[in-house]
Amino acid sequence: MINKAVAQYRWKIPALMMILCLSACGTSQKAVGNLEAIDSQASNKVSIKSVWSLALGKPNYIPHFQPRQGLLAVSSADGLVKVINEKGDAIWSVNIQAPIAAGVGFDGERGAVIANNDELVVLNKSGVLWRKPLRGRTATAPFMAGERVFVLGLDRAVDAFDAVDGRYLWRYQRSGDPLALQSIGVIGAYRNTLLVGHGSRLLGLNSVTGTLQWDVAVAIPKGLDEIERLSELVGGLVKVSDTAYCVRAYQSAIGCVDVDKSSLRWSRKLLGTDALAGNSEILVATDAVDRLNGWNSQTGQLLWSNESFVRRGLSAPAIWDDMVVVGDAEGTLHFLVSATGKTIFRESTGSSAIESAPLVFGKTLLVVNSKGDLLAFRANNK
Repeated sequence: MINKAVAQYRWKIPALMMILCLSACGTSQKAVGNLEAIDSQASNKVSIKSVWSLALGKPNYIPHFQPRQGLLAVSSADGLVKVINEKGDAIWSVNIQAPIAAGVGFDGERGAVIANNDELVVLNKSGVLWRKPLRGRTATAPFMAGERVFVLGLDRAVDAFDAVDGRYLWRYQRSGDPLALQSIGVIGAYRNTLLVGHGSRLLGLNSVTGTLQWDVAVAIPKGLDEIERLSELVGGLVKVSDTAYCVRAYQSAIGCVDVDKSSLRWSRKLLGTDALAGNSEILVATDAVDRLNGWNSQTGQLLWSNESFVRRGLSAPAIWDDMVVVGDAEGTLHFLVSATGKTIFRESTGSSAIESAPLVFGKTLLVVNSKGDLLAFRANNK
C-alpha cells in the first residue's frame, strides 16, 4: 500500500518521492491476510443499514471533519462548502469559487478552508467573510476555536488570525529538520493552550500570544540520514481523558501526552502513517502492513492484535460505541468488538476504496469513499 504521506525536501523532492514510493509499493506484491470468520451468533446481534448519501465529488486531499453543535461542515475539491445536520440535510452552503486544497475547519458558525493558491478563506451562511494569503503551503485543515483561526503549515509554522475580521495575530516558527511531510498534521486545543505537532514533538502554545509553554517528545528520531530520521506527528489528536491526548509519530511510534503536566504518559514503537482512534479505555491503530492493534489508552498495554487485514489497504479506524470500524481498499467496512478485536460484521459500500477514517457524527457513522461520496450508516440499536 502506498503511503498517503509524501515527503518534501527542497530541491530533492522528486528523488525522495521515488524512494518513498519504492519502499511502500514493494509490499503490494505480498499476500494479503485471510479475513477471519464472523461468529454468526454475535453477528445476529448487529445490523448496520445505510440511511443516506451525499455526492461531494472526488477531493484532492484527505477529507477532515470537525462536528460542532450538532452540525458538520464538509467540502469538495471544486470549492463547495456545505454544512449539514445528522440527517444529511443541508443547512447552508457556499462556493468559494476556487479549488480547495485542505479543509474544512468549523466552529459551529463559521467554516475555514485553504484554497489551492495558498489562501485562507473564512465563510459563514452569508458567504465568504474574508480571504488572506498564507506564507506557504499546508495540508492540514484550519483549526477554529475562541474566535480565532489557526493554520499549521508544511514548514511547521503556525499562523493565527482573528476569525471575525481576518486580522493577523501572531506567528510561531522555530528551526527544525529540513525534511517535512505533506500530510495532515496535529493541531488542537486544551483550554487556552494550542496543541501543535512539530516534528516528533507535541508543543503547547499560548493561544493568545503564540509563545511556547511546553514541549514533549513523543518519539526519538533515529537513523543515518534525514529520511531515516523523519518522524512527524500526523493524523490529528485523540483525546482519551480530560488531560491526556494521544498522537502518532510517522513510521516510528504512538504515544499519549498529559497536557496538564506537560509530560509523556507512555509511548510504543509502531510503524505506520494513519490516524489513531481512541476513548478512555482503548486506543486503536493500524501498522505499516495493515495489522490492526488495540492498546489500553491509559497505560499503553497491548490488548489485542488482528492480522486478518494485512495488506488490505485499510483506512484509519474509528470507535463507534463498543465497536471499532475500519474501511478497506475494496470499499468494505469491518466492525470489530473493541474489547477483543474480533470481527462481528462486514458491510460492503461498493467498489470504491475507503481512504479516510470513518467519522462518528451523533448516532450516525459517516464514510467517504475515493469517488467523494459521503455515506451514512446507522446500527440497529441507534
